[in-house]
Amino acid sequence: MVLSVVFSADPATSVRALPSLSLFLLLPISIDLVDSVRRARTILLAVAASGTAMALLGLVQLARGGSHLQSRIHANLSHYMTLSGLTLLAGCALLGYFFEGRGRQRWVGLAALVPFAAMVFTLTRGAYVGSIVAVAAYLALRRPLGLLVLAPALVAIFLVLPAGIRERAASIADPADTTNRDRIAMADAGVRMIVDRPIFGLGPELVKPYYTLYRDPDAPRWRVPHLHDNVLQIAAANGVFAAAAYLGMLALFFARAGRLLRRNVDPTPFGDQTLVAAAAFLGVAAVTVAGLFEYNFGDKEVLMATLLLLALPFSRGMTESGERSPRIQS
Repeated sequence: MVLSVVFSADPATSVRALPSLSLFLLLPISIDLVDSVRRARTILLAVAASGTAMALLGLVQLARGGSHLQSRIHANLSHYMTLSGLTLLAGCALLGYFFEGRGRQRWVGLAALVPFAAMVFTLTRGAYVGSIVAVAAYLALRRPLGLLVLAPALVAIFLVLPAGIRERAASIADPADTTNRDRIAMADAGVRMIVDRPIFGLGPELVKPYYTLYRDPDAPRWRVPHLHDNVLQIAAANGVFAAAAYLGMLALFFARAGRLLRRNVDPTPFGDQTLVAAAAFLGVAAVTVAGLFEYNFGDKEVLMATLLLLALPFSRGMTESGERSPRIQS
């Protein structure tokens, strides 16, 4: 990002983004300080509790005034997409307890219904897709037979949802939907930005003011805040190498979390570590897929929670004791 600022089309504007780099210190700090599985679970519960608290506030808003496209629930946050991101992460963290918890831990996982309910009523379709893909990916890695249950479960959930939610979900595949056409127009503009300045990008904070120069003539909106796609936004603002770094970080995470999930189908002797790996995998997978439709990597609240989950599979508590074999442990 520093080089993107130096070579920015408007360095005076781009320099404003530099303080946000400090957020990424959460990764090394968390990796070092989370020195036990117990602390890793504490991080998960903190992410789950904060998202669930926001969900409850959002559901109170829903009870008072409903939720529709012109007035979506947002709790006490600045935007409904922030609420959808935090509730998505919270629900996935709790799903880790439901899928991998033992005894009473599994009851904790049932609380996932609260943040997922609020997420549904934010009407954020990217979060819908992210949660489904994350669960499907987890089941494919850990419990393949569960995929046979997933499809009918999704159909049953869809049928019991309110009509407005069903229509919103069905619009995901509607090419005539205005927001879908807007996403396509943003992708076209983003590609032109990248082709124009591939190495260092336009510069941080410049996609929004420069969008009018790159937009399609028939784009639904004249101005947009960002490109609603993490990879496109990062590449357009900071260059293709920055986007590659983002994708590389995710690849390392999924390789590590996937290994933790696959190494032992039986929950013993790594039960708690598997729970942490599952919750982190579900959360990061969901927010990554949602990030194909919204720029959630630029949402500071969602980013901080995501970075915490990204760090957990690499933390000292998950590597120092977790790499020993069952025979050595016994």
